[in-house]
Amino acid sequence: MINKPYRFASYVLMFLLTAVLVSLAHADTVYSPTDGVGNGNITLSINNAASYTHFGADFIVSSSSGRYSHVLACGGSVGTTTAFYDTDYIVGENPLTHELTYSPAYSGFTPLYSLQIFGHPRLAPGAAVSIPSSLPPGIMGDFANVPAGKYTVEYRVKDDSVVNSGGGSVSDEDYVHEFDIYLMDLAERERTLYMRQNDIYRIDLSTIPAEFPHENCCFLTVSWATVPMPGMNFPSDLYTDAACNNLISPDTPGGVSKTWQAGSVPQYIYFRMPAFGKTINLCLTATNSIQIRTLAQKNLTFTSTGLYCHLAANSSLSFYDYCNRLIYPYSQGLWKDNETISGSGLDGFAFEAYNYRNDDATEDKNTPFVVKKGDKLKLTELELADTGTNAYDGTTDYITGANTSFPFGSSHFTVTQETGYKRLTATDVVESVNAVSNTVGIKYLSLPWKVQTSGGSNIASGSCDIKVYVPNDTPLTALCSNKLYESLLSLSCSAASGASTQADVFDLIWKKFQTCNIRSLDGRVLTYYGHGNSTPNLAYDTDELLKYADGRCDHWSKLFIDTLRSQGMGISYSNRLAFNVGAIPSALIGFDEIHGEAYYYGNMIADYDAVGLKQIALRFQGGGDPNAAHFQNHVINIYNNKLYDVTDGRGGYDHDDSGFLQYLRENCFVTVYDVPVCSGNQLQLSNIEIIQLNQ
Repeated sequence: MINKPYRFASYVLMFLLTAVLVSLAHADTVYSPTDGVGNGNITLSINNAASYTHFGADFIVSSSSGRYSHVLACGGSVGTTTAFYDTDYIVGENPLTHELTYSPAYSGFTPLYSLQIFGHPRLAPGAAVSIPSSLPPGIMGDFANVPAGKYTVEYRVKDDSVVNSGGGSVSDEDYVHEFDIYLMDLAERERTLYMRQNDIYRIDLSTIPAEFPHENCCFLTVSWATVPMPGMNFPSDLYTDAACNNLISPDTPGGVSKTWQAGSVPQYIYFRMPAFGKTINLCLTATNSIQIRTLAQKNLTFTSTGLYCHLAANSSLSFYDYCNRLIYPYSQGLWKDNETISGSGLDGFAFEAYNYRNDDATEDKNTPFVVKKGDKLKLTELELADTGTNAYDGTTDYITGANTSFPFGSSHFTVTQETGYKRLTATDVVESVNAVSNTVGIKYLSLPWKVQTSGGSNIASGSCDIKVYVPNDTPLTALCSNKLYESLLSLSCSAASGASTQADVFDLIWKKFQTCNIRSLDGRVLTYYGHGNSTPNLAYDTDELLKYADGRCDHWSKLFIDTLRSQGMGISYSNRLAFNVGAIPSALIGFDEIHGEAYYYGNMIADYDAVGLKQIALRFQGGGDPNAAHFQNHVINIYNNKLYDVTDGRGGYDHDDSGFLQYLRENCFVTVYDVPVCSGNQLQLSNIEIIQLNQ
């Protein structure tokens, strides 16, 4: 049995330096609580030692959670100014020779710089800080093209100075500071929607991320139309219920908006199409009555039509995924309008949430599509539904795309009269003119359609809104129970977003695993030894890890491989290295060749349970603790002749004797009855037995 731990020692994330420096109303000050030879430790005090939540550029409130947080609009920037106080630093030292270094790392993105903080630390409380005018200390970051979500950032402050007022060398301990960055967006996508009068559309008011530190000063406002004539109301056409019985009224008489405080915002409201179109604006803001910061904003434009998309599909692999330990299969690439929210007839929309349990025959279907990088979107089935009085000749008329930014080819169609509408069925595969994407990612496409008649007129149709996973190459599923788990595609496509080469895909996925914050599609954090010795140990595979959201090193090493294979990377489970504690005579440990286990013989008996392998890590996957369990073997991954330990996010060791030995000494130690007996430079390759893996 191979048990495996996971941990992570550093975050990797991208901060793009901006030319514009942000001036903030607070300072991060590093204080040295002690001084004297050998004991000058650096600590951190921010905003007068009080934790804060920082909205936008300069709006700061006290943190309710005790965490330091920055809440920004997608594409926004962040900045902090920093002054240091370290009493063992001598005035007059060259700040370019002896300095405090600042090494930020952000999960999931490539670091472009290791920033340095220039200028003398303070020698006494209140003393001025010497800072070159061209580079204020601190961090500046630009989040252009970074997806909405929560990012935990860790940075380390290290004092490189070697002299102090008392003379001699001082080795300050590194100070590590952690804070959260929330890039905010609204879950609803900005778009134009085609509807008939009295059709109903469900508006999603939730945010991404769903939970963020709103500090009771964030609000979501929904507004409609223009200001009405004096003394008159302008109806919202918005309701709190799907049956549209409870109309939403403005906050003030004659107004055109309704505001909810964050934490009390309904997940959905419902729009019923009036006789004419309307635009609904959604806006998330933070305000302290003096400052207002817009965090997210979307417009929904509703337009009248009598022609709808009824079905769009492509034939490919089927998906599987676990939701709360239950496995669900579902078709890949199916958008089908079967009902309105209120349950009466076609409405031109397909509402279906994960885990896609709607009935194919009677309910809306909307499952993701998969189109590999550089490929076009091919719809093997496309149907429109006409509820009006248009007349068609499918042998001369064409169905084609109506989106000029993402055009499609065309197809003739057949016309079938159904109850209440005519069904227009494309007779050919309808293919996009351009590739969905030339880089890896997750795309949300809104695809409007039209019928182009032989007479030259265009009859506009409603759109189908689909989610498309764009892997680097065709996903490989043979090793993973022949199942394409959507959790794997979601993980790999989001982590490797923007990648265009296999090397970039690997680097970005590895950096995501280094965060030790891997989630399944249903939101569960996957842990490494989250349940100690009770951690699942039946199948030791990706399937079991996704099912129980907890696993050992064998689970995690296979999950990493299957995640790479979801991007079409042709690696196998043989690309791993497994090892066991071997003979260590100095610690009275022997090795049983027959059973492949180490044992302690110091008590005149062969005690196999006495010997343990422990891991050295700042953190493990999902906050698990392998050292609370007992095992004496481990498995790590091999890629491109390098060694990677997925359980703790440490890797890049050379796959040779010296690299493996370095890995062992930095990541493992051996215990007898939980007492360390061999660690660091004491460990030799002769103390380790390599295990032959049978896939």
